[in-house]
Amino acid sequence: MPLDALVARAVARELDARLSGARISRIFQPRATALELECYRRDEAGGHEYCLFVSVAPDDFRCHLVEGLEPHPPAPPAFCMLLRKYLEGARVTGAGQRGLDRILELRVARSGPQNHCGEFTLVLELTGRHSNVVLVGPDGRVLDALRRARPAPGEPGRGLAPGLEYEAPAAGPAAVRLDETPAGGWEAVVARLADEASRGEGGERGPAWRRLMETVEGLGPVVAREVLHRSGLAPDAPAGELSGRAAPLARTLSELAEQVRAAAF
Repeated sequence: MPLDALVARAVARELDARLSGARISRIFQPRATALELECYRRDEAGGHEYCLFVSVAPDDFRCHLVEGLEPHPPAPPAFCMLLRKYLEGARVTGAGQRGLDRILELRVARSGPQNHCGEFTLVLELTGRHSNVVLVGPDGRVLDALRRARPAPGEPGRGLAPGLEYEAPAAGPAAVRLDETPAGGWEAVVARLADEASRGEGGERGPAWRRLMETVEGLGPVVAREVLHRSGLAPDAPAGELSGRAAPLARTLSELAEQVRAAAF
C-alpha cells in the first residue's frame, strides 16, 4: 500500500512503541538513498534488537523495521559519517509524526561533549520525489541533509543546508484535517464540498476521489477511493455527484476519523 499520511501515522506509533528507550548502536548507508539504524533496547522481558530501514528514493520512499541488514560499502558516505558522529550511542526518546503529513521524526538524546550532546531530531520527509532525511540539532538548525538545498537569494523554496534553521515542507491546501473534528461536523464539510462542485468551483469535472483528497488532509488516493466506495459512490464519478450521497459520505468520514484518533489501524 502506498505510504500516505495514515500509513505514516501507524508507522510512527510502531516506532515510538518499539524504539523508545533504545540505544542506536550502528548506522549504515547501503545505498545513496537508503539508511539503516541498528537499535538495542532492554526491558523486563530481556533485550530486543531492531533495525530501522529508511528509503528516500523518489519511487520507493518508505520507513519501517526490518530483519537483517543490506550489504553496505566499506567506506561510509559523508552523511552516514555525520549521523554516526551525533547519533551512535545515543538513546531514542520517542518517535512521532509531524501533523498529519508524511513526515516522521525520531527524537534522540545524547550526553557527552558539549557540542555533541542534547536532543537531536532525525526528520524523515517521506514526501515522494522530494523525500529527504534531515538531522536537526538541539537549536533547531540543520546539521546536514541527505539532499542539501540552498535557494539563491530572492528565489522561493526552503533551504536545507548546515547552519540553516529547519523548516518543514509547506502543508497542502486541504480544508480540514482527518484527525480533527471540523466545525459543524463532517456533514458540513461534505455539504460544502458538494456545493462547490455543483457550482463548478474547484474542478467540478474532476473525479470525486481527487476532490475529496484535496479537501481532507490525511487522505491519499487509495484511502479516498475506499471512503467513497464504502459510501456507495463511484470514486471516479464527477465530483458534482457527491451531493446525492452526502449523508453516507459524512458518516464514513466520521467513522474513519474516529479510527485515526483512536489509533485503531
